[in-house]
Amino acid sequence: MSAAGKRKGSLYENQLESWLIESGYDATRLARAGSKDVGDLHVRLNDDTYLVVEAKARKTLALREWIKESRVESVHHEEKYKAESYGVVVHKARQQPIGESYVTMTLTDFMELLRLKGVV
Repeated sequence: MSAAGKRKGSLYENQLESWLIESGYDATRLARAGSKDVGDLHVRLNDDTYLVVEAKARKTLALREWIKESRVESVHHEEKYKAESYGVVVHKARQQPIGESYVTMTLTDFMELLRLKGVV
């Protein structure tokens, strides 16, 4: 990734964290951790479980790759924080405000999250 791409990604992560906090969520941007990366941000849910966010601000979508990355990072997050974690990809909608970003995860992961949270 180019330096300009890294700056754009870092800016998006900062904006996403600010939007989440301003919207009342307990969100924190996370430090990079190399091969044991734990995601770009995490959002603590009411029951002390976490959404582990892999943030993307790219023109070209690579959802399969990003989902795989978010799953690996959620496992690393669970190991580090000793808390149940669910990986999600949040990708920027071009020329739209942060609140219009997209959230992607597999249907299986989404339904498991809902089941474990007692929604279904």
